[in-house]
Amino acid sequence: MRLHEPRTRHRRAHHRHQPGADHIPHAPRSLIETTRIFQRSDIARAWLGDPFVDHVAATREWEHRQWQDSVTEWELKRYFEII
Repeated sequence: MRLHEPRTRHRRAHHRHQPGADHIPHAPRSLIETTRIFQRSDIARAWLGDPFVDHVAATREWEHRQWQDSVTEWELKRYFEII
């Protein structure tokens, strides 16, 4: 049995078209993008069940919010230099 996830189109970082590579899916570039794809996955829901998918997605959304609220070491160094 082969399972196929629906194709999604993601823009490459360099935004150039790769002739002949349109059929190759690209990995999500962020946790939140991965979470959204996982939430919409009929395969994940069929195999793991709605409660599991919803729970894992909610925990990843929480993790993403925590990451957004954090201040990185780079930001501390960069902006304390200015002061």
